[in-house]
Amino acid sequence: MNDQVIITVYVITESIMQALGHSSHPQAGVKDAEIVTMTVCTALYFRNHQERAGRS
Repeated sequence: MNDQVIITVYVITESIMQALGHSSHPQAGVKDAEIVTMTVCTALYFRNHQERAGRS
């Protein structure tokens, strides 16, 4: 995977979520933007086949 694409997706996602006033739960281990980034990158690189992504 291209690191620049992943970082770009994360920065854009985090910026949009902040602009909308979204905040992650304080007890969460990861930010919501990280989860959204993972989902977008899975869809981008594995054509939305999460099962395929786990075998790579």
